[in-house]
Formats: sequence, C-alpha cells, structure tokens
Amino acid sequence: MTKLLAYCFLMVLAILPLDAEAHAIKGDVNGDGKVSMADIAILVDYLLLQDSTAEFMESADIYSDGIIDTRDLTDLIDIVLLEDYVQPLEPVTVSFTLLHLSDSHGYAAGLNQAIRELEDNSIDAMLFTGDWTRHAIEGRTAITTTATATVFNELKLKYGNRFLMLAGNHDVYDNQTVGKTQSGATASIKGWMANSNVNWGDNSGVASYWHKDFILSSSSKLRIIALDQYETTNVGKPTGKWNYQPIYSQAQIDWLIARLKELSANDYLIIALHEPAYNDTTDGINTVEALAMADDNLWCSSDLSKFNYRGSEDCRNLMPNIMRNYLNSQTECWQHINLNKAKTTITVNADFYGNTPCHFLFYIGGHRHCDFVHELPLVDNYGVATGFDKQMMMHIAAADWTVQSSKDDDLLIEYEDASRYEKTGYLKADENDPDYRINKVVINFTSRRVTLTRIGATHTHHSTVRDAFEFSFTN
Repeated sequence: MTKLLAYCFLMVLAILPLDAEAHAIKGDVNGDGKVSMADIAILVDYLLLQDSTAEFMESADIYSDGIIDTRDLTDLIDIVLLEDYVQPLEPVTVSFTLLHLSDSHGYAAGLNQAIRELEDNSIDAMLFTGDWTRHAIEGRTAITTTATATVFNELKLKYGNRFLMLAGNHDVYDNQTVGKTQSGATASIKGWMANSNVNWGDNSGVASYWHKDFILSSSSKLRIIALDQYETTNVGKPTGKWNYQPIYSQAQIDWLIARLKELSANDYLIIALHEPAYNDTTDGINTVEALAMADDNLWCSSDLSKFNYRGSEDCRNLMPNIMRNYLNSQTECWQHINLNKAKTTITVNADFYGNTPCHFLFYIGGHRHCDFVHELPLVDNYGVATGFDKQMMMHIAAADWTVQSSKDDDLLIEYEDASRYEKTGYLKADENDPDYRINKVVINFTSRRVTLTRIGATHTHHSTVRDAFEFSFTN
C-alpha cells in the first residue's frame, strides 16, 4: 500500500484550484462525516484522473495553503494512519465585492447607476471617494446640488449599512453651502453615513476619518481605513488659491498607526483617500494594467504630480512611508511638514518592530479624473530606493464630470468626439449622458486575486477593450 501511495505522489503533476464551499471536517473529502481510506482513494483518483464527479472543497486542502496538491495527500495519509483528526472547519468569506466611484462634482447620473448596481445583493459595500461638490473654477459656483444630496440620502436610507464615503478637496475648500469649512463637509458626510456603522476617529466631529471592519471568519477580517486629507480646522488651510494640498493632523496620524497595529497576519486592509497616496514625477511607474494588456501607459499618467498639487519634497508620500515601515515591521521616526501657512510639523512615530503585518490590498481613491491601477515604484525620480514595492494604488475616473487633464485617460479624446471636450477644455455630463465611470472590485481571498470590472462609459484604447482585468495581491 505504501509503495502504491508513493507512486501516486510522483505521478501527480498538476496543482488544482480550491473550491470555495467547505465540508464539516477537514479531510472528509467524500462528506460522510469521517476521515478514512475512502477519502484518500477519492483524492488520489481526482489528482491523477482529474475526476470531475468528485466534489473537492476546503476539506481537501489539508495543508491549508489554498491549493490541492501532493502535500495534501501526504497530510491526509498521516491523518488516517495516525488517527490525527482535524477539528471542524468554520465558515469563511471567500470574496468581497466593492462598488467604487468618485468625483461626481454636482451630477448624479453615476450615483443613480450605483443605486441600481446595489440592487445586486452580492455587492458588500459601496465606496464614494470624495468631491461630490461642483467645481469652483472658471466662474462656476461650488455647491452641493439638490440632485446629489437626494441620492446620498437615498443611499443612506436604502443601503446605509453598505454605503461608505469620504471628503474630497472641493467638498472642503469650495463648497459654499457648508461655509467652505472642513466641519461643514464632515457634517454632510456624517449625516449621509448615519447608518453605515463605521468607527469614527475624531470624537470632536471636525474631521471625518474612520474605519470599518468586515468579518471574514472568526480569525480574519477586512478593514477599510478612510483618511481625511483636509484637516484644515485643526491644522490650517494650504496657502495659494489653487493649493489643494492634503493636510493631516497629529491626531489622525497617531490614530492611523494605532489602527494598523491592531491588525493580525490573517487580516486584510484597504486604505481609502481622495488624492493619490503617491506623488512623483517619475516615469518609472509599474502599471499593472499596462503589463496585463499592452506596453502602453495611456491610462496611467506618466506624471502623477500633474493636477495633484504636489508641493515641496518634504511633504511627499507620507502614507507610503508609513506603510513601508508597517509591511516590513520596521521602526522609523521622522517629521512631516504640512503645506499650510504655518508649515505645521507632525511627528510620525512609525514603530512597527515586532509587529506582524496584515495583507495590504491597495489604496483606493479618485481626484485624478483618470482611471488607473499600478504598483508604487521601487525607485523615485531621484534614483532613491523607495521600499514601496508591496503597495498598490487604484484610482478611478470621474463618476460624472471630468476635465481636460484626462487626455491621458482613454475614456476621452481617442474614441469619442474630441471637439466635444476641446471646445471649452471641460466636460459636463447631464442626466441623459451615461458618461460615468464605476469600478466593481471583487477581492477573492482564496485565489488571492482582484478582479476589476468597469461600468459606464466606453473603455477602449487602440481597439483594446478595458472593461475588466485581474491582478494578484502584492503581499
């Protein structure tokens, strides 16, 4: 018998994917309530013959690595020979679906489409990453439109437990209906998110940073951390008319580091913010989507600082530096200088020594009015190693409104009427124009893959359709 089993080990060449649903006992492949030679026989047949009639589930993943191969067969034999029975498995959440949109800028077509998408109960959460306010440029009035407020109120009432949002720069700096104050934008967010069951970070109610945990199993959760990049009440507004620089407070950075330290190695993390976490002028962006589809960076700007209000070098990349220390269990302390008039200094005590990091999935946001997914570069444009190789960034084009800076976004210019956008340099969508962009993001924890499906406007460049693609977790 031993020789036969050894022969089986050598014959198995394929590594087979694991199905999602679980039997009651790990190792009970045939589901008869016990672990025996019958389970070994079925597993051998399946591996050698790929017997499609066998229902292999998590109970066959004895080695617990997310795949079924010879190691599982070896462990199953040990269980049978040594009567080393495994405790019953707990139910686990295999995937999480996030509906993401941003930058509606006073229009509601994309938001209304998001409500229709939420009728699908497989969507676990909707995340709006800021700028519901109409622009206050070129003589336009910055307001929270009635249409936008109506949609957010509907989301609160119908999908409050699944509805999440954060503030954008225009919501804080431009919105006349809330007095151009951070506290006014925060009040709007907290009103619309009254049923969202998030844990707010600022008890004083001025800033709107929060976190929410989605339980995957008794030992694993997905945490979404949302940051308020415009803490002007506590710190002071950036200088300059068009200076929309992110502003953070000491309290928020301390809160972020504390929330990171709470996570375990079995947990997963998404960080939501309006503006990109990484700002640089380097062309060395490793664009995941470009690698997957073509050697073309059109959908990822070669100059991420353009339209990003980048500012001085002392203030760059606060979040990636914190996350670098966290993901590598390192300790570092430095001063971060805010770009307000007083040049407020924050002490960043990123002490993660001895801390085991969780699985960091990606940053997610809007602001750029350009649809891209990429890994942060290993080397910045000064030739200095960044240590950001375990960090992914995902941003979406405007839900309803965009500007001429989106010429590096294939959703415009190339395959639509260029004159329509170039007459004024701006595009304004209306309720009859399906010119919104929504990303449906499915995270599969078993296959360690993220699938992104785009909903809305045409997603084509050089005859390549960009409606969906996949990438693996980077850590």
